Amino acid sequence: KVIISANQDQCINQPFTLDAGGPEDDTSVSHTWQRIPTWTSAKYGNVITDEVSTPGVYKYYCTSLSAYPMGSGLPACYNMDSITITVHGTPGSISASYNVLDCDLYKVKLEAYAPAPGVFNWSNGTTGDTTITYTGGPYRVWYTDTFGCINHEDVYVPKQPQEYLWIFPRGCYDLCLQSAPYVLKGINPDWLSISWDWIKNGSSDVSGYGTVPDYSLNSSGTYNLALGNGSCTDTSETMFVNFIDCPDVNCSNDIDFNVLRVWHYIDPVTFKCTDSIEVNLFNISAPPGASYTLTAKNGLIIPGSGILPPPPVPSKFRFIAKPGFSGSTDTLVLKVTYPDGRVCIVTRIITFSVPPCDNSLAKRTDDGREATIVSNEIARLLIAPNPAQDLASVEYTFTGKANQRSIELFDMTGRRIISENVIEPDGKAILHLENLSNGIYQVILRQDGKVFLHSKLSIAK
Repeated sequence: KVIISANQDQCINQPFTLDAGGPEDDTSVSHTWQRIPTWTSAKYGNVITDEVSTPGVYKYYCTSLSAYPMGSGLPACYNMDSITITVHGTPGSISASYNVLDCDLYKVKLEAYAPAPGVFNWSNGTTGDTTITYTGGPYRVWYTDTFGCINHEDVYVPKQPQEYLWIFPRGCYDLCLQSAPYVLKGINPDWLSISWDWIKNGSSDVSGYGTVPDYSLNSSGTYNLALGNGSCTDTSETMFVNFIDCPDVNCSNDIDFNVLRVWHYIDPVTFKCTDSIEVNLFNISAPPGASYTLTAKNGLIIPGSGILPPPPVPSKFRFIAKPGFSGSTDTLVLKVTYPDGRVCIVTRIITFSVPPCDNSLAKRTDDGREATIVSNEIARLLIAPNPAQDLASVEYTFTGKANQRSIELFDMTGRRIISENVIEPDGKAILHLENLSNGIYQVILRQDGKVFLHSKLSIAK
């Protein structure tokens, strides 16, 4: 006997099955299916699959024919059953929105609404019509109604302004008037509703909305960058700028500064990539104690400063290209400061026969782990790269005597994720972040149980 079984509520554009019962390999019974509204041709088999692209009510009929062996004297046996299937359309329009509850923690409430009862599933793995997140970015919510039909909606949460402010220079800078103006690079965030404000001496200088433009420095003072995402605002740490007069000094007879060679090396075992520069840098007749700094427009020079050495041994420097720089030439800037305060600036062009090492992402340090060197200046708490992916380097300097020092990492709920004791007051530690989710974290230097310094770390994989 035919007995059709199927879920009588289905969704458009989703395949579903109808089962008339009986074993599939029974060749003595044939099943013929019809549908109203009808198909262009019948379907056969005790189990069939159908898919409907138009909502509505559909009637399915199945007729079975049992054929007895010829000569048995028994007639064929017919059976029929029917079932009504209601095919439901895509659930009505749903909406999704966000509301920032706490700017310091960047605690964000996501909320979804649908005109009828159902279930909500979010792309961050949570369920319900509301959920909490601590990081910006795209989110999707799927809504399933009582019939099992699904619709979705997307919502974009602007990222926390602090995630972009780590690139702003902080600390004290002496700049030559003769080289002004200097340029602070703007940013192009992934949210369009950004408000920005270049701040000079505590007051707004240039402000606007959208992409942050470059900003020119041409006078002494304090500088900050403030960003807002429509819900939260944050201001960078302060850059202290002092413009000084750097009169031209003809030091060509006092020093020897010439580039000897530039070479690019990849270790065949570790695949570590390095770029080096060898120069003649001698004090010929400059006053004793004359100091120098050596910089590159498109890279970092290590070591970047010292006292002018006597001849005749050439000096070797490490060159670390800025992210995105691929050669083929760069400019070395040598600044020599005489004991009486006079300054001499000499430039030299260096040429790369092959592109320098790519530092656009975290690259390998001497211990083979991932890190990015972003500054050779002494820093009490320097985190790089930031944002980070799987690893971050923390350069630290504690001051004063102490019995116990540690580096700790907390998430924005206050949960301690990492705690590492350190012995030396100066050093570098590597934080392993492979198992952590995207978001904002706090890195804390703790000394004898008290917070010594802290800074935010962004993880963006």
